[in-house]
Amino acid sequence: MVPVLLWPFAPIMDAPNHLARIWLEAQSQLTGVQAQAYIVDWSNTSSNYMVDVLSSRFLYVGSLQMLLIIMLAVMIVGPAMGIMAIAGKLHGRISIFNCLVLTAVWGQSMASGFINYHISMAVAIWLFFAYYALLRDKGGLIPMVYRAVAILITYLFHPFGIILYAGLDFALLYGPKWRPTLRANITCLRQFSIAYLLPAAALLMYFLLHFQSNPIGKSSITYGDFISHLVSIGSPFFAYNEILEILLKVPVVVVLAYVVLRRQVLAHFGLLLVALGLGFGALLIPDMIGDGAWLTRRLPFMAFLTLFLALSPRGAERPVVKAVLALTILAHCAWIGWVWHVRSGDYEDLQVIANNLADNSKVIVGRNPGLARRWFEPGNYVHGPHYTRRHLPALLVPLAHAYIPTLFSIRGQQPLRIAPAFQHLSSPSSSIPTLDELQSHQNQDLADPYLAHWECDFDYLLVLEQDRLGRKRENFVSADLVKVTASERLYRLKPCRPAG
Repeated sequence: MVPVLLWPFAPIMDAPNHLARIWLEAQSQLTGVQAQAYIVDWSNTSSNYMVDVLSSRFLYVGSLQMLLIIMLAVMIVGPAMGIMAIAGKLHGRISIFNCLVLTAVWGQSMASGFINYHISMAVAIWLFFAYYALLRDKGGLIPMVYRAVAILITYLFHPFGIILYAGLDFALLYGPKWRPTLRANITCLRQFSIAYLLPAAALLMYFLLHFQSNPIGKSSITYGDFISHLVSIGSPFFAYNEILEILLKVPVVVVLAYVVLRRQVLAHFGLLLVALGLGFGALLIPDMIGDGAWLTRRLPFMAFLTLFLALSPRGAERPVVKAVLALTILAHCAWIGWVWHVRSGDYEDLQVIANNLADNSKVIVGRNPGLARRWFEPGNYVHGPHYTRRHLPALLVPLAHAYIPTLFSIRGQQPLRIAPAFQHLSSPSSSIPTLDELQSHQNQDLADPYLAHWECDFDYLLVLEQDRLGRKRENFVSADLVKVTASERLYRLKPCRPAG
């Protein structure tokens, strides 16, 4: 919790975009350019919106920074504490092996800002904990009704939470030991199927009632290469610097190998089976289905949550093992905290930019790519080349009442639409163009319409300096430099008419 409390405006890629949208949803009435451009439409989505509902209501009484602290606490601490709570009930105690989940919650899905996804993991885990603590020994209709309600609630946060909830349910139904016969395994599958008849029917009915706003807005399916899928298995442990984070994991791998070889650790077979199934699924799942992207970073996190829940010590834990693993957990959390501290100046720079913007301005954002990925610039990148601060300018929406063309507004996923009059000034991909793409008025492999006449359609250009190394300033004939910070440059665009 220390990094969350001290540096909430952390380098978490999508978080500012979500915050800006939630701020719009909390306004009783939009004004100026935002009233012309943005339409809050709760019928635009049927899933992924419970975070928006609760968060926008919170902003009636709380600040944006306090909301961000709560959201980060739930998405990072929530799943870890939930897994440890279930472990306490399941194994009779919480071991250092269960605490290893604290090394998995800081991975790529967190650094990417998958807020709805991470919060749905916490919701699924805590709903299952309530079931396991209160209803696991009860028969009849009550457990089935509870499952149906839990599945629907989880779906409203994010559909992937259903997979985790059902996986935990199946694992504990299967039991801690391997079922040696085919008949015993078929019996388990039949019991699981019967238990989920009502939840499946409730979910199907809800989906059909909201078919027009379902989250699968496109039918395209994209697969990456097998190597990228294989690498994604380790994504829960890598966020900002793969080399250093691999070194931090060496003691964990060595200790786990030691205790397994010495038979000092037990594994709940049902949970181990689910963890392996989720890991195998991560090798098969597409990179993208319709508008759902980076799916390969979702299942590995769920697999390791399940795996760390499965482990328990055989007898008393060795003090050396506890000390090594505890120090590794603390070192990993300290590393994340240091990165967040180093990058805390980015938000302060943006506040300076906001103070130099005229209210109700239209702002286009470009990026000045770094020359290379640099180990001494932590917190700059995630998922390889993706700049973690690319959505930070979205906070100009609440800070300066500006219009930003890259807010998430995907049908089925977000309760926000772009008004027809601003469709040509919007970015369906939410991609941030490079300076070369701005100058050529098109971005690679995408068809963002707002780049066609951006010099005449927008009031300001904000350039993000990805490597903060003071590269040569851009030379825009149609723009005047307004403000320079360590990580951004602001230009005022001169009024003009689009050619033709």
